[in-house]
Amino acid sequence: MSESLDRPDLALHCGNEVFEVHRAIVCHQSKLFSAVIQSDPPQARPDAITIEDESSATVERLMSFLYTGSYGHVTVIHGSPFYIHRTETLDNDQQHHQNILLHISMYVCGERYGVGPLKELAQAEFKNSITQQWPLKDFPGLVAEVYSSTPRKDRGLRDIILEICRAHINKVLADPLWTQLMAMEDAWELSRELLPIVVKSKDETIERLRKLRKVGYQDEVDD
Repeated sequence: MSESLDRPDLALHCGNEVFEVHRAIVCHQSKLFSAVIQSDPPQARPDAITIEDESSATVERLMSFLYTGSYGHVTVIHGSPFYIHRTETLDNDQQHHQNILLHISMYVCGERYGVGPLKELAQAEFKNSITQQWPLKDFPGLVAEVYSSTPRKDRGLRDIILEICRAHINKVLADPLWTQLMAMEDAWELSRELLPIVVKSKDETIERLRKLRKVGYQDEVDD
């Protein structure tokens, strides 16, 4: 490790936690932290940043990613004594649901702090978790989380949601929780994006029925 990384030179204050990190690592990868540091002349640059409106757990995972390329599991960061380790007793469905929520959270975190590779990783993990474990018990709840935490123009997670809906539209709409979701006051964006999928699905169903009727009629004529 180079001499500049032997000792942390930046403190991140979040809630009751203080994360001792290296500017060369954190500011190089985060557009937000870089902008904060670069806003002052070199001689006046802060040696501490206070992070508000963020949980210390999220900042911890963000730092883990910036140092190791991962935001999960046990992590030891040289020169910075903090660890990523969560021990909870959950069943498989609960654990999987929490993991998906984590991927959503870290995707949003990557956008907020200007860390593109973090968004890409969280998006890939989100897609893998959704598609490999389908059907999900609380898919409507995950949809609500995505649409409430990402802006309309950010399609990274929203398009994955729509892909799932397109492939499983009948099962999706049959879920009673989905009806509750669509009745929410701020569900108009989702409704607008789902409408073409629902219409196409019904058109395809009508076309399949038409073909089945035609085949059945032809069979009767042949008899």
